[in-house]
This record gives sequence, C-alpha cells and structure tokens, in this order.
Amino acid sequence: MADTERMVELHGPGRREAEVLRLVREHVHASYVPGQLLEPVADIARHLGLPHNAVRQAIRTLDGLGELAICRPRIRIVLGPGQVHPRDAPLIDAVRARIRTGRYARGQALPTGLLGEEFALRPEHVDRACGHLLNDGALRKDAAGPYGPAYYVL
Repeated sequence: MADTERMVELHGPGRREAEVLRLVREHVHASYVPGQLLEPVADIARHLGLPHNAVRQAIRTLDGLGELAICRPRIRIVLGPGQVHPRDAPLIDAVRARIRTGRYARGQALPTGLLGEEFALRPEHVDRACGHLLNDGALRKDAAGPYGPAYYVL
C-alpha cells in the first residue's frame, strides 16, 4: 500500500499517531528479539508503507516507553520485558544506594524533579525508571500520599 493510501486510512486527530505507533510496535515485536539492533528508520518506513517522520516519532515514543533504546543517533536496540533502559540505570542505581544509606528514608517522597535534572532525564523517563523501582519493591506510587502524588520510599 502506498504512503498516501495508508495515510488516507489514518485520519482524525491523534488517531494517525496511535495507529502508526501500533503498526511500528507490532513490527518491532514480530521482527526482532531483545538486544537486537533495529534496521534504519527509512527501511522500517518503507516496509510498513508509512511516512519516515511518522515512523521516527513512533520509535521515539517506544524509546520513551522503554520498549527499545535509542542509544546514539542511528543505534536503536530492542529491549526485553523488564529490561532497564540504558539511560535509566544510573538513576536506578543512585536511588537504590540512597535508600540503602538512609539518604532517602522510609515514607519520604522521592524528589523526581531533582533526579530528572541530576540525571538529565525528562519527567516521563524518570517515571519509566521509577517503574523498575516499583517492581523491585523499593518504591510505591501513591496518588494521595502525605506529600501529594509521588513515589514514596518503602
């Protein structure tokens, strides 16, 4: 199917991006194993019959969700379920060490904004990293915590 034909099918605000994301995600999970390098964006776009920019944005979204890692320009690695994104590892290690040494006490709200600045991560990437700490039982997420919505040290 030609790019224009595919894009005519994908109409409505936000619908196009969601459909491109779904198609790219399905392609990545069906065609690659964790640890494998992704082919160039242009090749994926050509294979799926989608515009290059739309595929590039979907890949960036998958990076933000932790399904793959953009390590350097043109180097994209597929991540397995539960695998830590390479940019998240320093934050995760630091939070674990700070909990272990008592710098972050039980019940304390994690200073996610400061951590984002310290490790040069956007808020959604701090959330992605904290998700691993949630799964490990180091943190809990509480929308109605004593200091407001936050990640709290267990």
